[in-house]
Amino acid sequence: MQWKHINFFFFLQSLQFLLETCKILVVGAGGLGCELLKNLALSGFRQIHVVDMDTIDVSNLNRQFLFRPKDVGRPKAEVAAEFINSRIPDCCVTPYPSWKCMNRKHFRLGIVKMSLLNYEDGEVQQSTVVPFIDGGTEGFKGNARVILPGMTACIECTLELYPPQVSV
Repeated sequence: MQWKHINFFFFLQSLQFLLETCKILVVGAGGLGCELLKNLALSGFRQIHVVDMDTIDVSNLNRQFLFRPKDVGRPKAEVAAEFINSRIPDCCVTPYPSWKCMNRKHFRLGIVKMSLLNYEDGEVQQSTVVPFIDGGTEGFKGNARVILPGMTACIECTLELYPPQVSV
C-alpha cells in the first residue's frame, strides 16, 4: 500500500467531500482569475462561481488564456465559464457578469478567491467572512495574502500596506 499513514484514508474522504460540496467564488476573470479558475477546476473542485464586470479586449489575449480572438467584446465571466465547463467533466462554473446578478444573501461560500485591483468600502461584512485568498498584480509587481477569520489580520487591517490607487 502506497499510503501507510493511519489517518490518510480519512483525509481522502474529507478531501473528496470538500471537492464535491465546497462552493468557491473567484472575483475577477483577468490574468490571475483565469489561472485560478483553471487550477481550481483541474484540482477537482466542482462548484465554482466567477464574477467579472469586464468584457474581453484584444489586449487581454496575450495573458488570459481562456479567451480567443472570437471572444473579443464578450463578458469575461461568461466566456471563462464556457471554456472550463466545455473541457473539464463534472465541473460547473457559473458566470455572473455583475454583482447584481448574484443573490448574495442566499449564496454561502466555503472559500473566496479574489483577484481585483481595488476594494470598495463596506463591500465585505466581517460577520460573513470565510477563508479568503487575495491576489493581484500591477505591472511587474504582485501580491498575495491569505485571510483566515480569527487567525490572521482582517482585510481592512492590511489595506494600508498597499500603495494608494492612482486614477488616470
